[in-house]
Amino acid sequence: MAFSKEHIPWNKGRPFSAETRKKISIATSKAQLDRHSHCPEETKRKISISLTGRKRLELSGILNPNWQGGKSFEPYSVDWTKTLRRSIRERDKYTCQICFNEGNTVHHKDYNKKNCNPHNLITLCKHCHGIVHGNKLLIKQ
Repeated sequence: MAFSKEHIPWNKGRPFSAETRKKISIATSKAQLDRHSHCPEETKRKISISLTGRKRLELSGILNPNWQGGKSFEPYSVDWTKTLRRSIRERDKYTCQICFNEGNTVHHKDYNKKNCNPHNLITLCKHCHGIVHGNKLLIKQ
């Protein structure tokens, strides 16, 4: 629904009353159920579990295909400082070294948290950093 310039929302940012919130809750939950009415019961159960925010135990911890033996809990080197990260970003002109968009994340090329040599560090955007860690792509040294 497009609004014209003259359109003013009816509640103008005021909070909804408790009665209105309850009606909205009932309407949205019915809409959720209606949207999945054609699904088998097993699928509905899985959707229900995912909507409650509970972790999927079958994919957590050691059972997850991306599990690397707890590597993410290893501490960084004492050389890993805000000053070092800022200098790497400035060196790369705050530009992602993969897609050349704006970047703000400093990445270890060899995935070794202890190796803080500036030649091993590059600036990436959040998107490329996620892709690189998801696929474990090797970035040219």
